[in-house]
Amino acid sequence: DMLASPRRPIAQWHVLKDSDGDKSS
Repeated sequence: DMLASPRRPIAQWHVLKDSDGDKSS
């Protein structure tokens, strides 16, 4: 998502990643 929407604030996809538990990526 972050690559698809680089315009989004880092906090946005960061929270999504944290919630998704995909921190390994």
